[in-house]
Amino acid sequence: IRADTIWQLQRVATVQTPDGVLLVKGQRPTRGVARFWLMRRLAHWTNNPLLQPVPAYGGGRAQNIEVQRLRQLASAGVSVPEVLHQADDYIALSYLRGESLQHVLTQDPELALSMFDRGLDALGQVHALGQYLSQAFVRNIMVVDERLWFIDFEDDPCEVLSLQDAQT
Repeated sequence: IRADTIWQLQRVATVQTPDGVLLVKGQRPTRGVARFWLMRRLAHWTNNPLLQPVPAYGGGRAQNIEVQRLRQLASAGVSVPEVLHQADDYIALSYLRGESLQHVLTQDPELALSMFDRGLDALGQVHALGQYLSQAFVRNIMVVDERLWFIDFEDDPCEVLSLQDAQT
């Protein structure tokens, strides 16, 4: 993994190892929390917790959040990639051979409505398990062998929201 420069340049890359293909995700640069000042003010002024921004720290903190959330979700029975290794500047995850739900929805109009419904059902199943996602966008749902998997957990909505609001 250290010899592969793609993940260091593009931050996310697949790496071929003797044990198979891995997804390697380098750290995003550290981000300041001041950029969310206006959203925090709007949430306060409107008394609407759903406008409360979720901190996106970047750096090692975001990487640790992602590893923790992936392990929490996996232990609850949610389909997420397995954390195979965590280093100081990257994590290695099991590689999901498939397409994003976003790709499926835009490329196959005949399947779009049924796949969208499946995505909503999968999200409902996550919530029924007492769990929540951080960015439940169709780009962060993978379709692998007819099964839906969730990815991208560098932030944790429950840092600033209740479970019910995070699920909302």
